[in-house]
Amino acid sequence: MRPLYRLYGQFDYLERFNEVDGRVSGGGSVRLKERWRLSGNFGFAPDAKVYAIVAGSADIAYSLISPLVLYGGVNASKFKEAELYGVSVAGEYYPFGNISILSRVTLSVTDFHEGRHGTDAALFLKVTRFISDTDNFFVYFAWGDESYLNSTIDQIGDIEARTFGIGGTIFFNPSVGVLPSFEYQDREGGTRYLQLGLELKFRW
Repeated sequence: MRPLYRLYGQFDYLERFNEVDGRVSGGGSVRLKERWRLSGNFGFAPDAKVYAIVAGSADIAYSLISPLVLYGGVNASKFKEAELYGVSVAGEYYPFGNISILSRVTLSVTDFHEGRHGTDAALFLKVTRFISDTDNFFVYFAWGDESYLNSTIDQIGDIEARTFGIGGTIFFNPSVGVLPSFEYQDREGGTRYLQLGLELKFRW
């Protein structure tokens, strides 16, 4: 039988734009009925300049048919220089038991403290290959302002960007694992970003 609920906690450390930030976050999901599931998460980074100072989101999922899950969600973030609010709809399809194809559309509104206001949209596509319950490999593409779960200030505002990413999760034992990742952003005006990441994963 599938578990009724799941909980997680996470700590992040970031060095970017000559700033150093730390963040604590957590969340969970609960199965409401056989086909319905409610998820949420919350992040807190006091005095952050790159991360959101406080952020949260909630999603509801409905298993339409066995290989297809539909999602609807809302999210909000407060940064040092702006507030952001977003809504999203998504679909996740499992053509095979160990492969997931996720497509998501996000609409967001950003209010900057100096008076600017922006409305943006994004398209996100991610393919994940599950090796086991804990290990996986994924690739993704995003176009526009992908603000579904915003984590850093450079991802908000009036952004016209194409983002490509690749990564995966590997657990060395049931409790400890890593998530290496690589991301490339091609933005309007000729600006390009290349980012390498490594997350440590702990399960309890």
